[in-house]
Amino acid sequence: QILRNKACIEVANLPALRVPESLLVDLFRNLLRNALAYAVDTNPLIEVSGERLHDRVQFRVIDHGPGVRQDEKDQIFEPFQRGQDAKHVAGTGIGLATVRKIVRLYDGKVRVAETRGGGATFIIDFFGESEE
Repeated sequence: QILRNKACIEVANLPALRVPESLLVDLFRNLLRNALAYAVDTNPLIEVSGERLHDRVQFRVIDHGPGVRQDEKDQIFEPFQRGQDAKHVAGTGIGLATVRKIVRLYDGKVRVAETRGGGATFIIDFFGESEE
């Protein structure tokens, strides 16, 4: 899908985290699939980064597509719920719900914000699970 869409995924150094690898793979797979489905037609760049903050580890998946409508920013994390602009994109509406479920298993939070210049920035915070 990355090659087919001619996407460019830039990954910065990511901090270690005490979460099973399989769950992190699912989390990032769903976020990247989302960006590939909704954003790469507009701009092929997807950025993945993370940092250790005082009380948490934070990851970001940033795309430069059309973004998420303000009134849909909470709804898109519900199972089988998709935004209005999703009608032209294949999917079930379970990917972002899966992301939220994984994050909640480890007392974390996920949210979506606007990317400066257009797009969606998915921000994932894991509290108290960092490795020093």
